[in-house]
Amino acid sequence: MKRITRLIAVLGALSLAVGCGSTEDPAAKATDGTTDTTGGTTDTGGTDSSTDSGTIDGTTNPSSGECTERTFNATTTQVQGGADNGGVIIFNGQQEANGTADLLIVESWGQLGGPQAAGTYRIDSTKNYKDCALCVLMASGCDQQSCSKYFFATEGTVTINNYSVEAGQTASVTVSDLKMIEVTIAQDYTSTPVTGGENICLASAELTGEVQAAGGGGEVQTVEPFAEPSPVCVTEGNGNGLGNNVKALELQNCLGETVNLHELYCGAGQKAVWFATSAEWCGPCKQYDPIFNDLAAKNDQIDFYVILGQDSSGGTSNMAAECAGGFGYASGAISMVPASHVLIDPNWSTSDQAMDSYGAPGIPYGRVVAGENMQYIWAEYANDGVNTDVEKALKTASGLETITGWDQFVQNMQ
Repeated sequence: MKRITRLIAVLGALSLAVGCGSTEDPAAKATDGTTDTTGGTTDTGGTDSSTDSGTIDGTTNPSSGECTERTFNATTTQVQGGADNGGVIIFNGQQEANGTADLLIVESWGQLGGPQAAGTYRIDSTKNYKDCALCVLMASGCDQQSCSKYFFATEGTVTINNYSVEAGQTASVTVSDLKMIEVTIAQDYTSTPVTGGENICLASAELTGEVQAAGGGGEVQTVEPFAEPSPVCVTEGNGNGLGNNVKALELQNCLGETVNLHELYCGAGQKAVWFATSAEWCGPCKQYDPIFNDLAAKNDQIDFYVILGQDSSGGTSNMAAECAGGFGYASGAISMVPASHVLIDPNWSTSDQAMDSYGAPGIPYGRVVAGENMQYIWAEYANDGVNTDVEKALKTASGLETITGWDQFVQNMQ
């Protein structure tokens, strides 16, 4: 499930989370090797004087029309990339501005034909943020929850000075002669110009940084699991790592009911209990968690829960009110996660104490427990070498040989 999505890339520069989601950090372009053929193509070498998104011969693509001149000098830059993810590279630059931050994001989606080599490339003015292969976005007035304005580049050039998608190497990009229009961005990433909105021009800006692995830099660890798990539940638990029987968890759900997970599942037969650590401010959580819940609802042997740790302001005082109607974005046949399966855990203190997070760099991140004895068998950022992904973990915990709806789930996640 690790992937960069467009808004995760935007908010990743504020270190909110991955996948917060980008965050949020929400029809996303997967970086797990999936190929999408809806985008245009971009040349990756030579020279070209065409007006599409290919390399050019050093000429500029000047902005036209009225615009406000802006400058951007990055105080910090994060670079995410991955050869295994279709050659995706995303630069997140941050500039401090009177207590908030401005962000400059340059994205090359290799699986859509985005640049995969050093060179100078022209922005394709026909593309929307949803389908661009080479994209430049600016956000202004950003804090830890949101940004006041978003701007999408419709003209200009991108020069990739140093290209690399290998973790630990340096990558560098320069943008020039940008014309950017103010937009709103929908949940499906469609950018829509704001009527009467602001146009801005940016003469030049450079972003340079060390490449982190796509997905926020969080490494998936292979850990030695607890060797002597109990075949039955252990009320006080025998540890919080993979293989351990976790202690009894008792939390309030968003209906105000007390949910004791040991009482529900211990000794009741094979059942996968799947958790997603989430927050009301996290866009990717609200996008993905209903998809997780939809898969679980199609399988009697899988139950899904949101572990809600913060409200929309990043605090904990308003969680119950905000989640009373459920959690997440409904879309088509996929409903919100019902309030009965949203468990309130302020700042995730109880769940993190019971189940090691293994250094998860952001949210949402998943965990799977075998309900019959509450044995912790899988985490998003760690595995025991056997249950290496969520599908295997769900099968192990539930006893299912085939998970109903899995193919559709994979499509929904893409």
